[in-house]
Amino acid sequence: MDEHTDHQLWQYIFAEEWPSPELLQEMMAQGEAIVPSLIEFLGEIQNPEVTITSICLAALMLGHMQAVSAIPKLLALYYEYDEDYLEDITRALVLMGPPALEPMLSAVQDERLGWYPRAMLAEGARDSACAVPDRGLRARVTAVMRDVLARYVSNPDALSDDQVQVLGSLIADLADLRDPLARPLIDQAFTDDLVDEAIVDAAYVADIYAGRAPASSLHSGSWMRSYTARYEAHRRTLEQGRARAIAGGLGRNDPCWCGSGRKYKHCHRQEDQRHR
Repeated sequence: MDEHTDHQLWQYIFAEEWPSPELLQEMMAQGEAIVPSLIEFLGEIQNPEVTITSICLAALMLGHMQAVSAIPKLLALYYEYDEDYLEDITRALVLMGPPALEPMLSAVQDERLGWYPRAMLAEGARDSACAVPDRGLRARVTAVMRDVLARYVSNPDALSDDQVQVLGSLIADLADLRDPLARPLIDQAFTDDLVDEAIVDAAYVADIYAGRAPASSLHSGSWMRSYTARYEAHRRTLEQGRARAIAGGLGRNDPCWCGSGRKYKHCHRQEDQRHR
């Protein structure tokens, strides 16, 4: 990776600013040269100067480039953290394609993980199976999910709270995949009152299997299109905030419109006064 690109990477992606979609495309065009720096950055998640947004962005870039060498590092995040940002990490793994499927399925079966990381990984496996026209992959995903579900349904008295949550998530995923072999297990889980209906209810499952409702998918579509839309919305918000500040609608001690967290007087106030 050349010095110019490395400087941009640390200045924009690894800082709090939103890099432009064009800059992201330019950096990803570097290919394998940029991958080691992005993988290294995933380990900076405990650094207070690094934002979660930038960690997720690095992960999504790796996924977009299908940098399979990053899969172990991405999976390690599920064992260290149990936060909402894992949805973006899961999307990065889905973008990796089939090479990420077996590692995700292995983690889904790992009882050391909390329910939320396992649920996100199961959703990722579900979406990976739907993303490619390979019946073998779909069969593999449903087989693993059914195996875990069968173990839980067969031993209900031993279920922990986390396992009850995982059970509900697996039922939702198997229903979304419309797996006919899972239906008896799903019906048994509802009959035995094992399902937290805040996660999935019997009516939803019935509608999915009957084709009356579309299957859900959290990780499909182009993440770059999604990021571009969020980037433009962020820019519009900043422009509106700055226009209000320049018009005198922001107090000296108010939080700055730029989102830095600093008081306006210590951030953009002097610069804005020059535009009045």
